[in-house]
Amino acid sequence: MSMTGPIPGGPGGPDNPHEPGDDFTATELSAQAVRLPLWRRKPLLIVGAVILAAYIVLAIVGPFLVDDPRATDPANFLQSPSADNLFGTDKFGRDVFARAVHATRLDISVGLIIAVSAMIVGSVIGVISGYFGGWVDETLMRFTDIILAFPGFVLALVLVAAIGNSTLNVTIAVTVAYIPYFIRLTRAQVLAD
Repeated sequence: MSMTGPIPGGPGGPDNPHEPGDDFTATELSAQAVRLPLWRRKPLLIVGAVILAAYIVLAIVGPFLVDDPRATDPANFLQSPSADNLFGTDKFGRDVFARAVHATRLDISVGLIIAVSAMIVGSVIGVISGYFGGWVDETLMRFTDIILAFPGFVLALVLVAAIGNSTLNVTIAVTVAYIPYFIRLTRAQVLAD
């Protein structure tokens, strides 16, 4: 099936005065993009924002809606999901859904601490490296390359195994794994300016 005539909204159509092969200026292209609603321009942004908002609401109101996550019921251990226990129970009879809901606060706080800490430390080191240059830059960049030689997850596991398993140690280990990305980004900006 072939179409004849201009396509509405397409080049040369009644909604678009440009002919095929016309070069659009950056201003015209950005003006066309601004006319689209946000959910059409960036649908994944909206999906991510909705998921994040749901997660934050769950962290705030969730603990008031579920039972105590530490309550044990040995008679009902390792139960499959049901109306009473949405995710089932663990080997001690604890409600897995209640435990997951209560963990959201810790998850959000640890994630924010890791991101902010890695950004601050990495930015400071990156600025120092880019500003001073010379042997300081070379030394810091080789140290960064050593850290980047290991996958972030593996590096975090090794660090946790070395310093111990606690929430603070996991936070430190993951922060160390993410610092090099901020170092490189900040250093590049300093060198560009």
